[in-house]
Amino acid sequence: MNLPLDQQSLMALIVQAPNPTNAQAICAYSKSTENTSTIYRHGYKKLVSTVTASGKLMTNTVLLLLTGGNSTRFGSDKMQAKIGAKTVIELVVDSINSAGVGSKCYEVGRGYSNFPRIPDTELNDPLAAIGTAWTKLSTNIDAPSPSIHNALVIAGDSAWLDPNTIRYLFDFPGNFNVMPYDGNFQPLCARWSFRSLETAANTLSLKQKNKSVRSSITGPTIIIRDSAWLNDPSNSPFRDVDSQEDYLDLTQTLPAI
Repeated sequence: MNLPLDQQSLMALIVQAPNPTNAQAICAYSKSTENTSTIYRHGYKKLVSTVTASGKLMTNTVLLLLTGGNSTRFGSDKMQAKIGAKTVIELVVDSINSAGVGSKCYEVGRGYSNFPRIPDTELNDPLAAIGTAWTKLSTNIDAPSPSIHNALVIAGDSAWLDPNTIRYLFDFPGNFNVMPYDGNFQPLCARWSFRSLETAANTLSLKQKNKSVRSSITGPTIIIRDSAWLNDPSNSPFRDVDSQEDYLDLTQTLPAI
């Protein structure tokens, strides 16, 4: 195992994911959680058959598009930076709509899109944004029905993210965390389980400071990786626009719009 999973006290088993790409799913569970390891240690195929037999495979997922942040490293509002005729946030919104999940999307932040907006009072804290959104949705204010099981979280500057990857993460079977790994864990382009969303909400309510986003992903976690992402970081769809260097790379690598 060459992943630094020890940092999260995770145990994992690499198994092939049922998708047409080279991506692999790693079925993981936390040592510190309740004793559910018997079904997870047998891998993804066993896990899916288990939840199918128990009738718990169907999920209701929403998408949380995070558009807060102060763009400090970028030097100006990176969401509004132009790539041809489109802005960074417009590229992300287009990919969400092309993935066919726009009707399940909520924007958490400044209100750049036409998605229903959840105001974000902590504009430089993505974990607080997730907690704010989950607090509102879980109290059934503007929430879809039936009850939400999990949420796909996407950072608003994820301009390389394509519709197929969005749909793959959104539709992944089960009610578990699903987090990509491209040499780095990507919690801001990941599907968060009910339990992890509750952790984010509790962190917000308790006003806990300096809690990392990744450490808030708790419980059973499917980690997705692809050899193409690991061999060449420029192949990763999970890159974001943090700096002017990232923006220059984006203008040079994305096709003309």
